[in-house]
Amino acid sequence: AKTASQQFKLADNNRLAEIYTKAIDQIGDAADVVKLGALATLKKLAYANANYHVQIMEVLCSFVRLHSPLHTDDNKGLRQTISIIVQTALTIIGQRNIEFDSEEMNLDLSSTNLQDAYLREADLQRANLQEADLQGADLQGANLQGAYLQGADLREAELQRANPQMAYLQGADLREAELQRANP
Repeated sequence: AKTASQQFKLADNNRLAEIYTKAIDQIGDAADVVKLGALATLKKLAYANANYHVQIMEVLCSFVRLHSPLHTDDNKGLRQTISIIVQTALTIIGQRNIEFDSEEMNLDLSSTNLQDAYLREADLQRANLQEADLQGADLQGANLQGAYLQGADLREAELQRANPQMAYLQGADLREAELQRANP
């Protein structure tokens, strides 16, 4: 009975590894519909499996940094709304199973264009958002505890009921940001 149980566990681990590998390959596909399917698979795997959680969150952060970098010289100063693909990855990150987070996990979203991102109620504890452009982002009720927001552009961001306790805000631009009932 023990060997049958071990074989089942090994087969399940192999199946999960195959699902993970295929999804990682697919998020690099040119077609948005394939990327969305891969993101849905990664979400399901990360939310249900602690062994893959940290790795998937870091892959998704890399994906966001790659697909929504801070302005280039060509588009500097222009309002750049994020794509549905990037928004989907951000939603998965913000709604992750925080019980699976580890101290070593690095939610690195620094130097990204997150203008007008929908991050309402997102859990961005200890996230690195240095130099990120969050202009007009909806961060209502977001948990920003311990987040690194140095130099971030939060102009016109909605931060009502957000929790920025112990967040690092040095040099952040909060002009016209909505801060009502934000926890100090």
